[in-house]
Amino acid sequence: MRTNRPAPVLLTASAALALALALTACGGSGSGSGSVSVAESGAAPTSAAPSASASSSPSAGKNAGRAVDCTVARLTLVVKRVSSPVNHIVIEAVNKGSRACRLYEFPYMRFTADREEPVEPVEESNPQTIVTIAPGATAYAGVTIASADGSAAGSGHKATTLGLVLTGAGGGAVTDELHLPLPGGSLYVEDNAARVTYWENSLAEALTW
Repeated sequence: MRTNRPAPVLLTASAALALALALTACGGSGSGSGSVSVAESGAAPTSAAPSASASSSPSAGKNAGRAVDCTVARLTLVVKRVSSPVNHIVIEAVNKGSRACRLYEFPYMRFTADREEPVEPVEESNPQTIVTIAPGATAYAGVTIASADGSAAGSGHKATTLGLVLTGAGGGAVTDELHLPLPGGSLYVEDNAARVTYWENSLAEALTW
């Protein structure tokens, strides 16, 4: 049950604008250190972006008080197919660093670089708590790519990449747009059905919606 938790962080108008600008800008190399591991089944890294400044905050377990914000330099980001539900894919964010890190909100994303509108989030999936990933652990975001009943079939297009922006504690963009390869090289996406969940600590939770 999702009860007795703090209210979610809402995107301000300025934060939303920053995200929109980040998505319409060309993705590419940033000035920060570290490279992004974005791969499908072990493919090579394809992009780099600046790191967010680290700040400590309470978190659960042995890493309490020592968690930092997740950045692309600390994560391996992968897009994968799932066997069920068949109209879903999943974005996995693996913490490859030595410290626990926090992911905020949901991945601000769109399919293929020629599309300006981001995929809408599933608001009901908001865990209403900050997702913290221990070293070596994984967070998940489920992505619906087609309607279960075929009602949005007429709105489809072939997508060849997934554009993704990480958000910070205030909802603003903290990276340029990353371009993640899709399973099999491309996917058919029904635009009117596409939705993305908030970051979740559990794969099952990410695929519930």
